[in-house]
Amino acid sequence: MFSSLTRAALLAACLPAAAPAFAQTRPETPSKPLGTIVLPAAKGLKPVRVAAFPDQRVTGVTVSRQGRIFVNFPLWEDGHRESVAEIVPGQAPKPYPDAAWNSAVTDPKAPASPAQRFVCVQSVVVDDQDHLWVLDPASPKFTGVVPGGAKLVEIDLATNKVLRTIVFTDKVAPSKSYLNDVRFDTKRGFAYLTESGTGALVVLNLKSGRARRVLETHPSVHPEPGFDLAVDGYVLREPDGKKPNFQVDGIELSADGNTLYYQALMGRTMYRIGTEFLRDSTLSPAKLAAHVQKFAVPSASDGYGRDAAGNLYTSGIEDNSIHRVTAAGKIETIAQGPEISWPDTFGYGPGNTLYFTTSQIQTQDKYHKGKSTRTQPYGLWKLALDPAK
Repeated sequence: MFSSLTRAALLAACLPAAAPAFAQTRPETPSKPLGTIVLPAAKGLKPVRVAAFPDQRVTGVTVSRQGRIFVNFPLWEDGHRESVAEIVPGQAPKPYPDAAWNSAVTDPKAPASPAQRFVCVQSVVVDDQDHLWVLDPASPKFTGVVPGGAKLVEIDLATNKVLRTIVFTDKVAPSKSYLNDVRFDTKRGFAYLTESGTGALVVLNLKSGRARRVLETHPSVHPEPGFDLAVDGYVLREPDGKKPNFQVDGIELSADGNTLYYQALMGRTMYRIGTEFLRDSTLSPAKLAAHVQKFAVPSASDGYGRDAAGNLYTSGIEDNSIHRVTAAGKIETIAQGPEISWPDTFGYGPGNTLYFTTSQIQTQDKYHKGKSTRTQPYGLWKLALDPAK
């Protein structure tokens, strides 16, 4: 689906030491309530809204080679309906692959086994074989993983039928875990996942279904020390006054499958590691950690994407922006505006089009003394990328 990044290009993309794109310090307490901050003027490419969701928070988006669009809605709040849906502009979201898989957790008619229904879906990804994969961390409202519910579900888009379900053991997805995003290397038969609940990468052998956690103690998968997440100048704090505990989140795989990029949400540093080392189960944690490299410092980000030219895209959640990191190591802001409110996940589609969701996580009531500050619907947007890039 995408062209390859060569090893030489990857090495060239390694940035020299430089000042980070944003200041590293933030005020310890917010000085103004959200809504009184003057946002930066819109600039760069103009996003076009594809769909609006007034009452369901959207996180993931993915696009097939035929241009079919799929999104997901995690079970984080009351009023949850479908978990995975196909989006046809002008129509209501269509539960996918069917209503049974989208049965609510509390529905008495839902299948008894959580492995046979969606529990709390966080991500959807179409691989290069045009199969849709649904990542279900199975932790509704972050209350803990439902036993037997953490899974990857593979769906054939040609038949709209589930091909298989890979259920993760509690060693891979323990109770406090939250599997967040995934990328696939179908050539080698591996997938790589981020686990943002406790912090780890997960390496999955797609042929055997066996998975293992790696880099659990490495700083790259945990919040950066001293980092404060501020959105539009408003510092986020949990109801108990503590900082949010978002661990590793964004992830992307080079088109040749040789390099994995990832980042903790509570931080601004993008890391990378050769996938040959991730696949080598004989490496000790220390030897594996020795292969982790700092790659770029674009911004705090919730999601990554990649285009046909090999450019990486990161969501700028601090200031409503989207960044492009080129193979030559150049970081640029390609779009920014108040409508890009917590850009969450990217999906690359036909016509050199980048799709993204706005999940507005910073507006949740828990960050604002029990009252949500959201004023616009959750959204699915697209950007027509510069054909010269």
